[in-house]
Amino acid sequence: NENFTYNQMLKEDDFKHFFQAMIDKIQVHEQREHWTLMKRSETPPGTKTIMAIWSFKRKRYPDGTLNKHKARLCAHGGQQTWGQDYWDTYAPVVTW
Repeated sequence: NENFTYNQMLKEDDFKHFFQAMIDKIQVHEQREHWTLMKRSETPPGTKTIMAIWSFKRKRYPDGTLNKHKARLCAHGGQQTWGQDYWDTYAPVVTW
């Protein structure tokens, strides 16, 4: 299994490649204007922020050689309420 959490990724020998994939992912989100950065103290009253988590993976070709390092930013599950805000949020994932 080559799926890693952020803390696990930092312990890998090739963590710099994962870190670069994370930076690239953030830049793509910013370029496509997927979000607006704001201070938590400035969120409108009554709104709830959803935490995000990073997931990392080594993508391989069919012969097992390394293709690329992949980073994915996803909404943290379990923080939404079914019937209230469940369908109002999404995982900010970019694929290419």
